Amino acid sequence: MKNDCNVDTKKVYYSKVEDFLKDDDFIKYVLDDAPEMAFYWDKLLKEHAELLKVFEEAKDALLASDETAEVMTLSEERKLKQRIFTTLEINNRDY
Repeated sequence: MKNDCNVDTKKVYYSKVEDFLKDDDFIKYVLDDAPEMAFYWDKLLKEHAELLKVFEEAKDALLASDETAEVMTLSEERKLKQRIFTTLEINNRDY
């Protein structure tokens, strides 16, 4: 994925909250406030407006840990948190 105006959106495979929560780019965008990724997500939602509700639910789930439990099992939540921390550590080393 490029971070410029010629962004080619990934193949859209999102249909439920869990799909977004498995995407490292989505996690980085939401939790790390990655402005360089905003164009990609804006474009995806413009092209696929039907995903907006699920996108917002996934975003809310990441930002409010209490809501995450409603979407995932405790084991899935732990795995997601570990992946988030690993992703953020890797990306922070790149700067």
